[in-house]
Amino acid sequence: MSEIKTYPAPAEFAAQANVTAAQYDEMYRQSVEDPDGFWSEQAENYISWFKPWNSVSDWSFAEDDLHIKWFEGAELNVSYNAWIATSRDVPIRSLSFGRVTILAKIAKSPMRNCTGKYANSPMC
Repeated sequence: MSEIKTYPAPAEFAAQANVTAAQYDEMYRQSVEDPDGFWSEQAENYISWFKPWNSVSDWSFAEDDLHIKWFEGAELNVSYNAWIATSRDVPIRSLSFGRVTILAKIAKSPMRNCTGKYANSPMC
């Protein structure tokens, strides 16, 4: 039988995290117990919507009715959300959960090194 090994992150690296381990555990718990509530909260907090959704998710794996729909009825403009994030000097990071990807505005990401209020470089 294989031994399970864990390697804790260095303290300096962990200090740069956007959420604490406790916050992550709580977010994960909510995403499992109430996925529609969790994704609704994330979408409201991190995306500008032009029209709100009628339902967060609608899915079926039935052979005669296979479908997966997210934020049905909603309208957004990804370019607008990207512009708002960068014009506020706030980088964009993708948050993924399964097949769902939401653009989220994360301030002062260590992954980006851009200066100036309006960064036009594709690297910014």
